[in-house]
Amino acid sequence: MRLKDEIREARLRAGFSQNTLARLAKVPRSQLRKLEEGGNVTLATVQKILDQLPGVEMTLSPTPVDTQELEEALQALLAATQRLLSILGGLRPVEKPYVEDKLLEVQDAMLEHLERERTSRPPSRFKLAQQMADMIDELKMAGNKPKKRR
Repeated sequence: MRLKDEIREARLRAGFSQNTLARLAKVPRSQLRKLEEGGNVTLATVQKILDQLPGVEMTLSPTPVDTQELEEALQALLAATQRLLSILGGLRPVEKPYVEDKLLEVQDAMLEHLERERTSRPPSRFKLAQQMADMIDELKMAGNKPKKRR
């Protein structure tokens, strides 16, 4: 049985209307309705709702990761990083501010992602995200290095 169906049936068994369960769970009724219709809500919302339904338990398990796909993506990222580093070494001074701005945008996005990872993911995924952020820092630093003369 799907989660949306389990929650709806548990709510009905408990004799709760959507309004009553939403009030008890301290979530908007629209979120409960969305969940029962199969829409996306946060895990925190699901947990608040489940806490109010007697006899209903839920165990969350992470979606399995296709390790070959992950390895291919990491190899592609490494190749792109190496190419970007070689391009950065050949930039003219007038091009550097634009590239630096773009790298800062990427770095900011990575830092936001890292903060989410830190609070919601196992340490191994956090370590990978940290390594990616370190690569962004390296790219930024490479953009500031003078071009080598031949």
